[in-house]
Amino acid sequence: MSPPRASSSVRSRPSSSGFFSSRRGSSRASRTPRLHFVAIDRSVVEKAAGLARIALTPEEVERFTGQLSVVLQAVARLAEVDTEKVSPTASVLPVANVMREDEIRPGLSRDEALANAPKGGRDGEFFRVQQVLEERP
Repeated sequence: MSPPRASSSVRSRPSSSGFFSSRRGSSRASRTPRLHFVAIDRSVVEKAAGLARIALTPEEVERFTGQLSVVLQAVARLAEVDTEKVSPTASVLPVANVMREDEIRPGLSRDEALANAPKGGRDGEFFRVQQVLEERP
């Protein structure tokens, strides 16, 4: 079974989640979520893998294509659930954060920290590291 596709007659814009949207100016009771799906095929999986810099074998691309299609089908089924009578909830449990007191504690001096730099890994008062970002054309 292939994943549902977005209808070309849907005129609403996707929300920040990219999956749901509602018509502007309508009341909450009359809003119906609309799903905007991109059909998952090999090219989508290969593009996502490239953006994530993950090397995939052809077998993995095929497997992930099927798995991602199943995930989108599950999301489509969740979108069909009537939640109009359910109040918005962030958590069913009370939130209690346990945090330590914010107190100033001594840390390493610059020289102590730089003493751990590998050979050739120090440039004056700084650590020398390899370039991690590519230059844009």
